[in-house]
This record gives sequence, C-alpha cells and structure tokens, in this order.
Amino acid sequence: MKHIRILLLLIYILGGCSKAEFLSKEPDSSKLELKTLDQLQALLDYDLLMNGRERTGIDPNYLLIGADDYFMPEPNLTTIVSDPFFRNLYTWNDKMHDTEVDNWSRIYTAIFYANAALDGLDQIVKNNENGRQYDFVKGASLFFRARFFFQLAQVFAPPYNSLTAESDLGVVLRLKSDVNEKLKRSTVKETYDKIIGDLKEAAVRLPVTTNLPYKTRPNKAAAYMMLAKVLLLTKDYQQSLKYADSALTIQNKLMDFNDFTSATQTSTALPIPVDNPEVIFFSMFMGTYNTIVSPSLARIDSTLYKSYELNDLRRNVFFTANAANDVTFKGNYIGYFDNYFSGLAVDELYLIRAENKVRLGLISEGLQDLNTLMVKRWKVGSFVPFSTSDPSTALALILTERRKELVQRGTRWTDLRRLNLEGYNISITRILENQTYTLKPNDKRYTSLIPPNVISINPSIIQNAR
Repeated sequence: MKHIRILLLLIYILGGCSKAEFLSKEPDSSKLELKTLDQLQALLDYDLLMNGRERTGIDPNYLLIGADDYFMPEPNLTTIVSDPFFRNLYTWNDKMHDTEVDNWSRIYTAIFYANAALDGLDQIVKNNENGRQYDFVKGASLFFRARFFFQLAQVFAPPYNSLTAESDLGVVLRLKSDVNEKLKRSTVKETYDKIIGDLKEAAVRLPVTTNLPYKTRPNKAAAYMMLAKVLLLTKDYQQSLKYADSALTIQNKLMDFNDFTSATQTSTALPIPVDNPEVIFFSMFMGTYNTIVSPSLARIDSTLYKSYELNDLRRNVFFTANAANDVTFKGNYIGYFDNYFSGLAVDELYLIRAENKVRLGLISEGLQDLNTLMVKRWKVGSFVPFSTSDPSTALALILTERRKELVQRGTRWTDLRRLNLEGYNISITRILENQTYTLKPNDKRYTSLIPPNVISINPSIIQNAR
C-alpha cells in the first residue's frame, strides 16, 4: 500500500502541472511520504520515471535523432514534415528548441526524484539491520543521478575536451530536491567530476546482483560500466580499462547469434529477447512512436547496412530488408518495435575495453576482446579473427565494429562528437525536398540549445553559443 500511495502521488504531481510550471517550480518533495527505506526504494523502482516504459522512455531521443544510423525516405517524411517541429528536428535546425523541452525536463524530473531519495536518507540512521538496504538506496540514487547528468551532457554540453573543459559550460547540477536551489550551469569539468564521483560511490554501495529478472535496478556492474563509458570520453583510458575489467568480471556473457534459428533471423519479428543475458541495466529512449526515428518510418543508412558481410549474422538479426532494399531496424534489446534500448549491455562493454587496450598500446589484447564478440555474431566457422600489429589499423577495426554493433543505441551521437574532436572529420548529410542539409564536424549544433522557455523562467542559466 505504501508503494501505491507514492506512485499515486507521483502521477498526481507530474500530471497536475504544465511543462512551464514544472520548469519554474519543480515538484515539491514535501508532498511525498519519504520517511522509510521502503518508500525511498519504491520511488526509485518507479520505472516509468527512472527507466522508461513502452512509448514513454526517459533518455533523450535526440541522441538517436541527430545521428546518422538512419535516414527518412521522402514518402515517409512527407507524412510528418507538415509539422515544422519535425522538419527542424530532421535538419538540425535550432528552431526545434523553441517548442521541444522533453529532452531537458523529463530528465531533470528524474533527477529530482533521485535527489528526493538522497535527501530522504539524511533523515534515516543507518544501522546493522537496515545497512544493506540503506546502501542500495544511496548507491542507486547516485547511479541514476550520475547517469542522467551524463545523458544531459551529451546533448546540452560540448564534448569533453581537456584543453577547454574548465571553461566550457556543462549542465545544471541539481544536487538537492529543494525547489529554491539556485540554478546555474557548471563547467564541463565540474559536470564530469561530479558524474565520476557519484558513480564511484555508487559502485561501492551497490550489490553485485539485485536478484530481479529485469535489470531496472542498478548493480555494481552497471556502476562500473558507466565509469568505463564516462572515462573513455575523458580519455582516461587506464581508468576506463580498470572499470571495464571490473564490470566484465561480474557480467560477461554474450548471446551467440548462431543460437537464433534461420527462421527467427529472417522473420520481421524481434529476435532478441528483453531478458537476454547481455543486459546489465535496462532503460529506453523517450518515445519514438510516430516520430522521425520510429522504426515504422525510419530506414537504416544504406552504406551502414552494406558494411555487414553475408556471414555476419547481425545483418539478419538486426535488420529486415524488403524487396526494394529498404532496411528497417529490429535488433532491439527492449522486446518491441516502438522504442529503442538506451541501457547498458555486455557487447558495448567488450568494445569499450577493446578500445581502451588498443589506445594504451595493448593491441593484441584489444583485438582479442573484439574477436570474442565477433565470433558470437558471425556464422559458425566463417569468422576470421582480426589480427594486426598496427595501432591505427586496430583502432579503426574496433571503431568500425562499434558502429555496427551499437546501431540505434544513442552511442553514435557521442562517438561523432568525440571522434570529430580527434580529427576524423565525419559529416552528416540529409536531403529534404531536394534541399541538402549538412552537419559538419565540430558544428556548434552538436551541442543543443537549452529550450528558450527554460531560460526565460531561469535567467541565470546561460544559453549555449551559436
């Protein structure tokens, strides 16, 4: 009954205020009955807010929409471009931010509840009887908050650059549920330092396993993997490798795509089960149903699709190609078509560790990790292990397979940002009504504008440069 009461309060608070009201005055934590560890746990277990559900995900879908894993065929696009918002979104036009606030507000709503749980812990004394649950609630709250700050930073802050991180503007670090907390932007360095610090403490407090069939609660492996992801972006390859090792010590099982029957592979149905062993932490992007990146409308980039060789089983497990060679995505880890997986999984973890090793000069070891993944993705007996002593060639192999393995997971946007800083010079081009639109390397639009109505309500928040 306590859990039900909290969920009803959450629904009331979220449903009873407009977006503008929420941005000017966040939900009041005093309205929540957060006096016990069970109540705090129930708050974090509300997956609609903290992980996302079908058509109502949580992670910013601009990480999908802005990238180049997909394109929109003109006939499909004409069904939605009558709405200027979708036209602007597809062409990276800054006017999209005039009306779009979900990529900002939904995540700060979730951060509010993580902070409410942390504030609630301040009123509870840890003892021998409640110590395990206390540590879990604190670790989970820190994990959720750090992960959400990280996702926000991929959209609303520039990519991490050690030369400018102390002056570049990061995100607003909301650390309390107090609605009177003064809002200001941190620097990029402060943002990443806070994310890393929270994740390190979360890793200490979280258990090795949560003993739940679905991975909506974080565990140690999730915290370690998030640290590996974040530290890869800051180019701290040694520490990223350390945490990738730690995560893989806990969870390292890969699906063997040879176990999917040929009928399953070629079916239009989703072949990958939601409870597959690779998932470390479950979450999904904000609803994509009937939007530009919806699997029913979007098509996979043709060059990307052609890069999969015939014996690469991902060609059939991830995609469906019709007679006209229109390719749609079905390789989801969430069990249905209308949204995309944004969580943490073992396949990405192997790729992170492989990249770290190669960047540190451990070429043979890095390629061994890559080969461990690839042999589970290719038809039995057909995969020839990658082998080279050249560091540039090895890194190129890993980055190529990273692109092919993590399709429509939101990692491509972050990779474009970081790799273009290294000089990869990757441009994205889209065509709409015979007009070409291009997002050039290191374009300022790789950092989204903060929604203007957010700034109008909170004038101390500085807008991103254009």
